[in-house]
Amino acid sequence: MFTRFKLMALTLGLALTGCSSDSNALDSPAAAKVTTPVTNIVGSNPAPIAPVQKPMVTAMIGELHTESRWQRSDGAKVTLVLTNQTDKTLNYTIRSGMLADFILTQGAQVKWRYSQDMMFTQMLSQMTLAPLAERKVTVMVASSSLQGLATGRYQLSAQLNALEQDAVRIRPVTIELQ
Repeated sequence: MFTRFKLMALTLGLALTGCSSDSNALDSPAAAKVTTPVTNIVGSNPAPIAPVQKPMVTAMIGELHTESRWQRSDGAKVTLVLTNQTDKTLNYTIRSGMLADFILTQGAQVKWRYSQDMMFTQMLSQMTLAPLAERKVTVMVASSSLQGLATGRYQLSAQLNALEQDAVRIRPVTIELQ
């Protein structure tokens, strides 16, 4: 009888060890990436239980700044402003010497990419952004890159070249190519 009580107490203790009240466990990036279903071990039905996921809050925002009308003969200047919205330092692993890629599309068709015109070092680096700090990335779109494009409306978007997926949300802008 005493051994059975010890076994029950040990089982209960092990089961409760993972049930901490630490709310930071759900805020970690690892918690947001859980995709493997948890198996229901209570009862005889081994139906999978979907993991509980908190919505990810984007710690960094990005804004694109450029002229709304581009002259094909002049090219264009584009600036991406990255802003840390939190009171914590943010660290990102950048995949190459290219901090961000810029993409010009018309409908669903990609017409130009910054990365296709340039060459970059192939090494990982770190980008650190202090609380409430900004980092600007400015690129020039060469007039030669615009020569083969038709006059009309295009959408310009940008992507941070970080290993951390969904590191930043950047709203695209519409430009008129003349």
